[in-house]
Amino acid sequence: MAGERYAKITIQAALSHEDSVRGAQAQQVTFQLSGQALTFQRGGSPGEYIVPDPNDAGVGEQYVLQTVQNILLLLSARIQTLGLAYTVSAPRQLATTRPDPYDSTSEMPVVEFDVTATAYGSSHTLAFPVYYTTPPGWTVTQSIANITPVTATAAITPAGIFGAHGGTITLTAGGGDSNGLYGYSWSDGNYGAARTGLGAGTYTCVVSDPNTGASVTVVAQVTSDPEFLVGVVSTTDSITLTPSGGVGPYTYVWDDGTYGAARTGLAAGTYACTVTEARGVSRRITVTLASSGRYWFTGNPITLALDAGAAYRANRATKPGLSFVCQVWVEQDYGTGKFTQVGQDLEQPAPANGRTTFEVQELLEPFVAPLVPPVGQTAVQRQDGAFRRFYLKYYERTTSGSASASTVQTNYLLPGGLDYWEAAVGTWFSGYQATVQPFLTWEPTTKKVLPDQPEYLYFMPLTALGSFRLRLHATFADGTSQTVTAATGPAAQRFEVFSLPAGPAQLGLAQLEADAGQLVRTYVLDVIADDGADTPLSEARTYVLDRRSCPVRRYFLYANSLGGWNTLVCRGRAVLDLATTTSASENARAAGYDPLRGAYTTNRRTGLPTLHGYTGPRSPAQLLADRDFLLSERVLLLHEGRYLAGQVKDRTVIVADEDETRRVVQFDFELPRERYYTPHLPA
Repeated sequence: MAGERYAKITIQAALSHEDSVRGAQAQQVTFQLSGQALTFQRGGSPGEYIVPDPNDAGVGEQYVLQTVQNILLLLSARIQTLGLAYTVSAPRQLATTRPDPYDSTSEMPVVEFDVTATAYGSSHTLAFPVYYTTPPGWTVTQSIANITPVTATAAITPAGIFGAHGGTITLTAGGGDSNGLYGYSWSDGNYGAARTGLGAGTYTCVVSDPNTGASVTVVAQVTSDPEFLVGVVSTTDSITLTPSGGVGPYTYVWDDGTYGAARTGLAAGTYACTVTEARGVSRRITVTLASSGRYWFTGNPITLALDAGAAYRANRATKPGLSFVCQVWVEQDYGTGKFTQVGQDLEQPAPANGRTTFEVQELLEPFVAPLVPPVGQTAVQRQDGAFRRFYLKYYERTTSGSASASTVQTNYLLPGGLDYWEAAVGTWFSGYQATVQPFLTWEPTTKKVLPDQPEYLYFMPLTALGSFRLRLHATFADGTSQTVTAATGPAAQRFEVFSLPAGPAQLGLAQLEADAGQLVRTYVLDVIADDGADTPLSEARTYVLDRRSCPVRRYFLYANSLGGWNTLVCRGRAVLDLATTTSASENARAAGYDPLRGAYTTNRRTGLPTLHGYTGPRSPAQLLADRDFLLSERVLLLHEGRYLAGQVKDRTVIVADEDETRRVVQFDFELPRERYYTPHLPA
């Protein structure tokens, strides 16, 4: 509140030396507070004030100040006893003086004090009548009347439907001294106590008393129904509408005559529904289901392109202040159907052409990683940690309200990525994968393997399947062959990823050889549907058994660029070196020094082991595929039945030389730093 004040009087006392003489005529001082006369008699009895003699030692010109202090102490005590709403200030000695009425050659010192009301109202009056018994020199220098505060309350009617302007505000003012006449000044330039036709928002008004200047600021909040939005969650064959805001209940009318929020068992195509809330506000939702959705690699741009439409480009005023908002939702536990938003809302103002593109790969990348296959894996395993489902929710935001929320179809996410050129032209997605049905690897389709070499193939179905089988076709040394089921897989959804055993030992070729009495020379693996027709679901991979003596061999597993794992074998002898570093402090040579401690105390000593290896002869096709190994961010060394983590150090490696027919890949594999040495202990 502003401008209001309490009633107050300011009194000055300028007492003559004659007034202080003991035994002088009777004198008294009277205050009138709230109509009551509070009188204080000069004298020495209880309840009477004392005037000190200026001629007494230590008094001097302070006799006026001490006299007033004595009176005000009595006044304060009487106010408290009677319960009056007043306060008394401490007396102030002024620098000015007044002529002494009893002695024209003398000047009287002046003291000033205030009596102030502590409540509003006409009953809180103050006066200081000067009677004949009041000593000369007492005067009222200022008398301020009450200005009571202005009060105001607001009666508010909501605006109604989101974006409507049906709100009202009516102010009721009181207080002040305006006799019911107040001024109303709104922050948006309007005047008057009543406002109508208001949208949702905050409105501020200063209500003032024109007679006194007292005022009060009122802040009124006009609300409306929550914004009516309709979200969409879709899969390849289902749509679920998720309305929010507005006023429930909601009704759903689909163009094909169906009702309800959820649809299942749908074919590919476009579906439209009108969703209406209880007040009659409707949203038109259109959802297109693709016959084959898609998945994204984390290493390439994951985008959402939005378009405000031709009408916006023709007249941008149709969507004032337009911006696009995008949300990223991830199913962190696969198969639960529980999606949670990751990160904050992403918002981009719409340019003049009404088109924008969001890139969200940085938000999604932390949620997937290549899942390390177990040592000696022999069964089909779904790699839940190596893929995730996500969807992008988006809507338009304008200064006049937001459009309905929409959700793009649920997509899958895989670790890895395609190179710059392939990501741009999109051949992998536009035809290559559907036509070739490759496993998730870039290695040649024919590969030499040692009998104990671990191998893995990563299979992604492009459509939903019943169970599937890993088919093994083995060719023996005598030219005969046999086809068996090496492993079976469960029912699968499209874009799920499965790890399949592909190494000779993992597939149990030794037992197959024992039963046939022949050694396996080559074997071919592919995936077929368990539908009675053995429908092929993948390419065929050929493995050639290399039975040459190989006493020194090491197997490295590395995450490839498509989210699978490959094996690289090193046949030659390798060198393991250990680069040590020491942190030490010099020992003090004090009395009693132990000479066996030496000159320094070692605080920490660590070693960095590095394995310098090479692959042995590689074919040109395998050399090209080895680039995936050199670029891999995850490399493991299989050592005595367990994995050791490390990284391939940076160096220049020749991956193609047209003058050479056989080459090797040399590399340095840096293992984790060691502080303590422990050999591999037997179980």
